[in-house]
Amino acid sequence: MRTREGHMACPTCHGSGTISGPRKVDVRIPAGIQAGKKLRVPGGGHRGMNGRGGDLFLLIQDQPDSRLTRQGDNLEVNFEVPFTTAALGGEVKVEGLGS
Repeated sequence: MRTREGHMACPTCHGSGTISGPRKVDVRIPAGIQAGKKLRVPGGGHRGMNGRGGDLFLLIQDQPDSRLTRQGDNLEVNFEVPFTTAALGGEVKVEGLGS
């Protein structure tokens, strides 16, 4: 295949100048964002005819976790603390996200 100028077309994009397929996009998710909200990532979408990336929109969904409950912007966990630790002080290990 040849381009309009008569050159051999790139075997990857076939002269279109763009490549479709999966790619990694780094996104910062704000703390406390609610499920159902849309998050806009400027320039994270498909490239247009002008060569610039369009915007990528993400729909936020909660992933259920039986250990946690949501109270507004906060995540809460209930766990038992031994009486002696509560009365005399000490340390308790609490599992969080990714644990």
